[in-house]
Amino acid sequence: VWDDEPDSTVAAEYDDLDDVMVATGTAFLGLTLGCARCHDHKFDPISQADYYSMLGFFRGIDPYGQHKTGGGGRGVGKIERALALPAEVRAWEAAKQVRVKAAEERLSRAVDAAGKKRCEEDLKRVRTEPPPFGFALAAVENGPVAKPTHVLARGDPGTPRGEVSPAFPAVLGVPAPGIPRRAPDAPSTGRRRVLADWVASPQNPLTARVVANRVWQRHFGTGIVPTPDDFGRTGLPPTHPELLDYLASELVGRGWSLKQLHRLILSSRAYRMSSDTRNSRAQESDPGNVLLWRQSLRRIDAEAVRDTLLVLSGELNLREGGPSVYPTLSSEVHGTQDSAGKGWTDSEPAEQRRRSVYLVVKRALKVPLLECLDFANSTSPVGVRPVTTTAPQALTLLNDAFVQQRAAAFAARLSREAGPDPDARIRRAFALALQRAPTPREQASSRAFVDEQLERARSEKAAVPGDVAWSGFARALLNLNETLHAE
Repeated sequence: VWDDEPDSTVAAEYDDLDDVMVATGTAFLGLTLGCARCHDHKFDPISQADYYSMLGFFRGIDPYGQHKTGGGGRGVGKIERALALPAEVRAWEAAKQVRVKAAEERLSRAVDAAGKKRCEEDLKRVRTEPPPFGFALAAVENGPVAKPTHVLARGDPGTPRGEVSPAFPAVLGVPAPGIPRRAPDAPSTGRRRVLADWVASPQNPLTARVVANRVWQRHFGTGIVPTPDDFGRTGLPPTHPELLDYLASELVGRGWSLKQLHRLILSSRAYRMSSDTRNSRAQESDPGNVLLWRQSLRRIDAEAVRDTLLVLSGELNLREGGPSVYPTLSSEVHGTQDSAGKGWTDSEPAEQRRRSVYLVVKRALKVPLLECLDFANSTSPVGVRPVTTTAPQALTLLNDAFVQQRAAAFAARLSREAGPDPDARIRRAFALALQRAPTPREQASSRAFVDEQLERARSEKAAVPGDVAWSGFARALLNLNETLHAE
């Protein structure tokens, strides 16, 4: 969490680096390296020297600058990188300077007040003109020489002990890496590249297993190692270690292709099993489905729920890339932050219908639909999302403005594709939402529901009773467990 006025900017620097290093350790290695910051790890064979040796790979990063032992604000440093080649950035900056100089000369020659005002506005426009390329948050190093790294007694920057060089945890038995000598004008130390090469090396005993376990978790709800961020002693052991080894070897052998790993898992008999639990013998011997005798029924992620609504309504915008999308939020949601609405400009409607991966994530301002469906914690890395079942989820899926708009669009799609026949619309709705035909009982109950909604809409003198009735039916179908759960 960003602290703009820390008690000590030196301690804050180590906190920032700890976030980066700990996230790297859990995400790729399944190691809880952060537990060795102040003392040797209490459970795993990771020493405090191992912690600071790993931290040494990141010591070239200085994202905020302005370091001093006392309090005070931290200046914003190199935390962004242009999504363009350096030559393109320099060419654009040079051209902008030419335009700024021309605008300043026009302002100096202006005589009357109206002319000066126009020139001032033109100069302001040129100075604030955005570049034709975007920016991304990225780590940037401060040249070829990194600061020295010391083991800190009790994790306190004020009590440095022996200096350490970048190295991997000793328990893995990996030789000390060779850090290449860098030219005086090099933009970085090259240390992070050495770390990345080791992390992605076929000889690394952890990375392939950790990645394969995360992909398996994505498709089965639970990883072969149920604690994906902790492969150590405080984590749970693998339920099928030979299977994990096989998937890891396949991942490496196939050139680290995640697509091929997904295909391997999705084409397996284990994945293609039904979630039907009507097997008394299996239920008795393996109620937790550890042996994978069936598929595990689970609700899809919050982002997938939103994307499903857009797919069924026929509105999903498949455009890729570009800046983040700002969805429309109610005034009540904007009122939860101090500066309500500041820095938040709603994107165009077509942009708001893009996949959820493009939505802007602001820690203090979350999309209610996603938040109530257990959206990921945005303050720290999360290996396993909590899964809850609460009343607000049902209420939001029925009453949220976004859901109601998608239901109306879904109903309009049924009208376009199935025509005026109610039974044909119902069959089309089931085919789109559930990928199957309705049973006779479902067909009859759906028709009765539509007729009931139509009668109610007429009694309430709705402008277009048919639209109201079919929107209600579409919203009911969007809320079915079969729609929102992976079977």
